[in-house]
Amino acid sequence: MQLFLVSEIVVLFTCFLYFLVKALEALGKNDLDGEKFALFIAELLYPVFGFVRLYGKTVIAEQVIEQESVVAKEILELSIAGRVSEPQTRNELNLIYQELTQTPTRITLGKYATFDTGLFLRIANQSVTYLIVLLQFSHEYNSSQMERTPQSPSDDNATHDACNCSVLLNNKTT
Repeated sequence: MQLFLVSEIVVLFTCFLYFLVKALEALGKNDLDGEKFALFIAELLYPVFGFVRLYGKTVIAEQVIEQESVVAKEILELSIAGRVSEPQTRNELNLIYQELTQTPTRITLGKYATFDTGLFLRIANQSVTYLIVLLQFSHEYNSSQMERTPQSPSDDNATHDACNCSVLLNNKTT
């Protein structure tokens, strides 16, 4: 479920960046009307909400990791202070301390992402990469649309007349 949240944020943030670029282009051409602006604001709010949710989960993950290091320090103080007299208990505490310090806890989403403060930077990097691809496709699509030559009005009428004729022929045969 959390992996879906991260992938959803990547997609939505990429869409937001794409709409931002397109809105800035439209603003430069004085082509930004109220409907497009409302769509832009709607596209802004949902990724922000997703980022806030993800930030909350990241803060909780960071607190878990921090508390683990506090526990490791407490175990070290118990061992150093000599409060534990039994050798078996001291060995167990030493093993726990080594486990906590050598392999700290990481909250991950499979092998895809780790909940830490760097997650936001990784999402931004991925979104910008996808944005570049989207803009390249958009540019190629716009270029191919501009290269097409418009049909002459007589060609358009001929196509329209041919369609009308086929409809009339189909009606006569039935």
